[in-house]
Amino acid sequence: MTETITTGIFNKTENGAGYLRKPENSFMPDETDVFVPKEIVDKCQLVDGATVTGPFKEDEKKPTLISVSKICNLSIEKFIKRKPYNRLPAISPNKRCLLSTSGDKSMRVLDLITPIGKGTRGLIVSPPKSGKTTILQKIAQSICKKDPSVKIIILLIDERPEEVTWFRRSVNATVLASSSDQSVKDHTYLVELTMGYIQTELECGHDVVVLVDSLTRMGRAFNLTSKDRGTNSFRWCWYSSA
Repeated sequence: MTETITTGIFNKTENGAGYLRKPENSFMPDETDVFVPKEIVDKCQLVDGATVTGPFKEDEKKPTLISVSKICNLSIEKFIKRKPYNRLPAISPNKRCLLSTSGDKSMRVLDLITPIGKGTRGLIVSPPKSGKTTILQKIAQSICKKDPSVKIIILLIDERPEEVTWFRRSVNATVLASSSDQSVKDHTYLVELTMGYIQTELECGHDVVVLVDSLTRMGRAFNLTSKDRGTNSFRWCWYSSA
């Protein structure tokens, strides 16, 4: 029986235990995911989306986490004492990110017309096939070049598989995708766990940039899985994505 260090995104199950999901698999369940016993979950007060690092043992049934070394790059004590997301102060953006440092002309236009800073929320509205996806890609590349320490998360919902591959090959970021050949439940599962991942990173003091394509398809997925089939599920999705 061997022990190996692993890192994954915690996903809690109904029985109180959980698994460490892999970002490269867009958090989708896999037979190689490391199992996290309920005792460790309770001791470390793990929540959905927490990045957990620790040794695990491989046995005949399934790989199982033995202990936790770090959570979101913090000690267990500091993670438990972190301030919850809903208690974090909301302030206006005061640290600007110059996109034009990449040398792209379209990013220079954004700097002049719609400057972006830490805490900015923005929405691109334009007709289909007008280059929205390309703009998102260039924004991610510019931010990565200007401030490599910022964690960039690109969330693609109901996107073409070819677009997902293009993003992963062209942008140095965490690309989480539920493509158009997957189910609506896969879409909503990915959004829920990604939101937990983002909130936990913010609670632990890390800078995060989130780029979503698209809010329309995300809202449609939540409406299709909602019992009400009304506007409430879309409003919740919009609020969370902002």
